[in-house]
Amino acid sequence: MLVLEVKGGRIRFDETISHFISKNRDGTEYDIGDPFEQAMKNKKTLLEKMRSVSGWPGPALYGHAVALPDAVTQANWLRPNAPRELIIDALDLASLEDQLNVALTEKQPPRSITSYWSLVRGSKASRKPSPRKEKASTMIASTMAGSSVSQG
Repeated sequence: MLVLEVKGGRIRFDETISHFISKNRDGTEYDIGDPFEQAMKNKKTLLEKMRSVSGWPGPALYGHAVALPDAVTQANWLRPNAPRELIIDALDLASLEDQLNVALTEKQPPRSITSYWSLVRGSKASRKPSPRKEKASTMIASTMAGSSVSQG
């Protein structure tokens, strides 16, 4: 299961407020917040709802990513919770399945900077190793065949 937060328009990152800004074709700008935080929150909410279903075995594989189909990733967008591997931009659309594979098998970033630094320093924070890529391809292919992506 891969939760995608999709944002359209010309995107830029405002470092003064740590938010992304989207500009539509009319030139109007919108503060769209932090799509990486939104994707993590939505993934967590979806997993909680799914776990509440009696008998649900849980996804073998889950993650989140951000799709910015009208933009090209800029270096200042990258942060501990926003690695390049979790961004699908205009340049990735030609190899969308491969990029979805990367996003799903990439070790997901920690929720907070504190937990990030504990991982970097080698604390005992447990992280599941990335599953095999073939399994991800199969899951992505079957998911793409029977679902749609909604824009949020």
